[in-house]
Amino acid sequence: MLTIRPPLVYRVVLGAAGIAGLAVVLLPGMVFTAMDGDLVGITFFALVAAVWSLLWLRTLLLKVEVASDGSLVVRSTLRTRVFQRHDVRGFRMPPTGLATMAQGNRVVLVLTDGRELLLDATAAWPLPGRRRKLAEMVEKLDDWAAGRSA
Repeated sequence: MLTIRPPLVYRVVLGAAGIAGLAVVLLPGMVFTAMDGDLVGITFFALVAAVWSLLWLRTLLLKVEVASDGSLVVRSTLRTRVFQRHDVRGFRMPPTGLATMAQGNRVVLVLTDGRELLLDATAAWPLPGRRRKLAEMVEKLDDWAAGRSA
């Protein structure tokens, strides 16, 4: 079964940044507002910490996988989408140059209705050898779309 996740290094750095954000900014803010007895401030920091934690956790769980029924499940930061083969025209490499900085270094899913979806799970820093890895992902996803693999 095909499963694509961000590289381990990406997930570790993202995890550390999420924990650092909570530990350095949000939790001290909650403690200091609690010491002042500011109920509005405590509520604000608690809500921000909850949203931060949910987005951080959701981002750590980014993935593109082929489900047991053959559908493609795309879990991005804010939502999960399920596509059937007939919904997908194909996949393509991200553009190079300045467009990569604007769109990110991610594989693009092209739907039959013409819409394009950036696959967050394929995102990574533009390091040497990364385009080759993205090309391998595109090849595997194209194989799925053509029915050559599950």
